[in-house]
Amino acid sequence: MPLGVNLNYLLPHSLRATPSKLKRCANTCLICPFKALPTYLVETLTPSNPILHTSRLFSLFKDWQPGVTYPENILFYEGWTDDASETLIAADAEVQALCRTIEERSGLNLCDVRSLKDHYESPTAAAMTYKISHIPAFAGLTSPMKPAQCLSDSNNKTETEQGECTSCAWIPDFSSRYFVADFAYGMKAIIDIARLMDVPTPTIDTMWNWYVQTAQPDHMIDALPADPAAFIALYQDEHFEQLHACAQTENQAL
Repeated sequence: MPLGVNLNYLLPHSLRATPSKLKRCANTCLICPFKALPTYLVETLTPSNPILHTSRLFSLFKDWQPGVTYPENILFYEGWTDDASETLIAADAEVQALCRTIEERSGLNLCDVRSLKDHYESPTAAAMTYKISHIPAFAGLTSPMKPAQCLSDSNNKTETEQGECTSCAWIPDFSSRYFVADFAYGMKAIIDIARLMDVPTPTIDTMWNWYVQTAQPDHMIDALPADPAAFIALYQDEHFEQLHACAQTENQAL
């Protein structure tokens, strides 16, 4: 998934909010191609971690209850299942429906919010499972879990190459960024925007409700505008219109 960065937070004031300068700085300093997005809402709604990670976590732990343990820390990507893929594809479709609704009601361009089916070139659950579980860069990555207890004495304790106990019972680690950031901020933003736009998101809602009931988070994103018009206006003022026009011109030259 392409990395989205708000470069205005990284640059001197003289360079801020100027697409041509941002592009030149990114291409020179970051040594990578830079594409100016038509609106920052693209970054907010991109279904990377808030849909990818959460679908897998829900599939892994939806039946977990206090007292339940697992014999090992589960491989997060290599152990990917069709159940996780089905959830991911359904949630991804809900995000795409939200994007189309926002476009129709606002004129904003959200075509850069790519479907995960397109990104991973996997139109079915089986294809998605095979694709994600065979990405070399994901090999060996474990799940956000923590030891619940060690089942052997200290003299017989052994560890993996990553320093994880091989004799421990494991439970979900709800303090991990996979939960704290991807549910309470990433997914919550998508849900709140969908509510404003009156777009149903039953799959995402099911994951969210499970997370709130199970993890009982202390913090989550809030304070969106109270009505759709006020929300859309955040991305339609003269400042964003100017950036959008510049972005279109510059992207044609990429």
